[in-house]
Amino acid sequence: MKFPLVIALSALFCVVKAQGDIVDNFRLTPSYSEVLLSWDIVAGNTCDGMSVLRSTDGINFQEIKLIEGICGSILEPIPYTHLDESPEDGWNYYKIQPGSFNESEVLLIELVKVNDSGHHIRPNPIGDQGKIYFNNRFNEEHSIEIYGLNGKLFSRQTTELNYFSINALDLHEGLFTFAIYPSRTKNQITSGKFVIESQN
Repeated sequence: MKFPLVIALSALFCVVKAQGDIVDNFRLTPSYSEVLLSWDIVAGNTCDGMSVLRSTDGINFQEIKLIEGICGSILEPIPYTHLDESPEDGWNYYKIQPGSFNESEVLLIELVKVNDSGHHIRPNPIGDQGKIYFNNRFNEEHSIEIYGLNGKLFSRQTTELNYFSINALDLHEGLFTFAIYPSRTKNQITSGKFVIESQN
């Protein structure tokens, strides 16, 4: 079974905001394998239906949800949410189209699917920088240990995100093994290998 992980642009589980003419507080919140969209319709505005649109390239959007009826209120801001239960692997772009008003700005978020062994290395081989993604649904502190083929420990890191950054300059060209485990229990959850390419 493959388990998707959600990565927001610069930090895991960050909330990104954008504004439209009557759409306010538009944000994306990753929820494991799903994406929660939330937004407000600014007080003093109503519209006839709203569409939630998604794209994988930021250009060609498709409607994934139609909210029918009158939206918004003359008296107060009205909040709305939509849970995208089946986002695509990779980059997902979202925007809100409130009736005939201007659409919201576009927000984007990335999904990285972990392989059956519980991790995903991007890229592999690693040139200058790489990342090792793993399952960390509850943002618990995890550790990674990186070894050379001779068993020498080269690096140990901790993170509360769902990836470890690999800097090729900290290592040398060749093949490395790694093990990832929760810092609290030290029970290994995944292990694997990656290659550092020549820097010449």
